Order: sequence, then structure tokens, then C-alpha cells
Amino acid sequence: MNPYPNNPRRSPIQKSKEQETKEKELKTRLSLEKPILEWVQAYVDEEIKKCDSIDRLQLDLRDPEVVIRQITALKIVKNHLLRIKGEVEKRMNIVE
Repeated sequence: MNPYPNNPRRSPIQKSKEQETKEKELKTRLSLEKPILEWVQAYVDEEIKKCDSIDRLQLDLRDPEVVIRQITALKIVKNHLLRIKGEVEKRMNIVE
């Protein structure tokens, strides 16, 4: 029953069945996404730590040009990982 029968603007908002179904589907999808995003976040963090670790680098110290290329490639990979990490964090905020 409408508590404001004479004022249509103040009437309570009724959700349609379609809208309720869509909201339930969205909540279900987001709840399924959360563990996946947490796993991706942990994996990306681990890979970033690997990029920072000098011990993990297998540099060919005999040729300085190769070392420079390897370090440059590593920086590119790290930048991509940081970008992915940012996207995952944005998505996590949406899910929460």
C-alpha cells in the first residue's frame, strides 16, 4: 500500500522482477569473481617481487648490451604487471 497516495513522486520505488533477477545475477557473478581476483592479485604481487629480486635475474654479464636488453625487458614486464595490479584493485573495489 502506498503511504503517499496523492503524491506519485513520493511513492516507494517498486522493483520489477526483471530488475531483481538482474541484481541477483550480478551479485552471484561478483561473488564468484572475488576469489579469482584475490588469486590474480597474489600472483601479480609475487611476480612483481620476482622482478625486483636480482637473484632471479639470469644476466649474461659477459655482454653488457645483453644485460641492458634484459633489464629493459624486465622493466617493461614489471610496468605491465603494475598496470594489471591496478586494474585488479579497481575491480576488487567494484566487487566489494
